[in-house]
Amino acid sequence: MGCCWDGGKFDKYIQRYWSQQPFTVLFVDGNHENFKVLNSYSTTIWNGGEIHQITDNIIHLKRGQAYTIYDRKIFTFGGARSHDKEYRKEGVSWWPEEMPSLEEYQLALKNFKKEDYFDYLITHCADSKTVFHINPKFKTDYCTDFIQCLKNTNKIGHHFCGHYHIDVEDTDTNTDILYKDIIEIT
Repeated sequence: MGCCWDGGKFDKYIQRYWSQQPFTVLFVDGNHENFKVLNSYSTTIWNGGEIHQITDNIIHLKRGQAYTIYDRKIFTFGGARSHDKEYRKEGVSWWPEEMPSLEEYQLALKNFKKEDYFDYLITHCADSKTVFHINPKFKTDYCTDFIQCLKNTNKIGHHFCGHYHIDVEDTDTNTDILYKDIIEIT
């Protein structure tokens, strides 16, 4: 997201910019987040799930949470594996928390089972099948496999994700990968 990088002046600049917009910015965490800074924000409940409230209109949708927004059920699961972590420095440009913990997977399953259907699944990385469709040379991992398991339940209407720095609509897997595009829930 870029608004919780180091807690410094640039963060405040980005937060001020988004705070001046006439809409609410919702995001799931990716792999290049500063989790120390992101997790320093207070946790509260918003529209049925836990969030980090960054500013009045910037909200981090936490992993494994279910929300109801405009009568639509949304399930979120952030995180992804960095493919370039060998070029990054731990605690400076890479954080181990980029990949979900066992507790986050367990919480996600618990919350996922509470609902019969979700209109949207919003994640950072894609499910394994979509990863293969994007590029058969891309590697899958536990996180992409977990998201695949969620989608295999047929409880998901549509899946939106990012991570791959491309804009692609994969109709075979009912997934939109967003990079420059944004989604508007109305």
